[in-house]
Amino acid sequence: MRDIKFKAYYPTLGLSEPFKLGEYPKWGNETLSYWSDRCIFEQFTGLLDKNGKDVYEGDIVRTKHKYNKEVNVGLVYFENFQWFCAGDYMAYAEEYCVIEIIGNKHSTPELLEAKT
Repeated sequence: MRDIKFKAYYPTLGLSEPFKLGEYPKWGNETLSYWSDRCIFEQFTGLLDKNGKDVYEGDIVRTKHKYNKEVNVGLVYFENFQWFCAGDYMAYAEEYCVIEIIGNKHSTPELLEAKT
């Protein structure tokens, strides 16, 4: 069973902190509950990238197909009760692709702009 985790992105602070359901995110020793109405919550997909990092909604990933070596860059998002990354259904990407987090839509949006 996968952990139910989130990442809280605080636009005014420019930081992003992971936390588990039922907890408040922390920044150092400070609980950031005060900021909870001013942040963007992004859910954990249940997947890890090739470096063992948790993949969250809003991450920008590079996927490389294991067989035809096709490389795609795209945003991780949730739609119609399914996770997608770089335009692929995540279950497909997990089985047939190597996934690597290269940024996120908040701090490195230019990675998506360069793609188009």
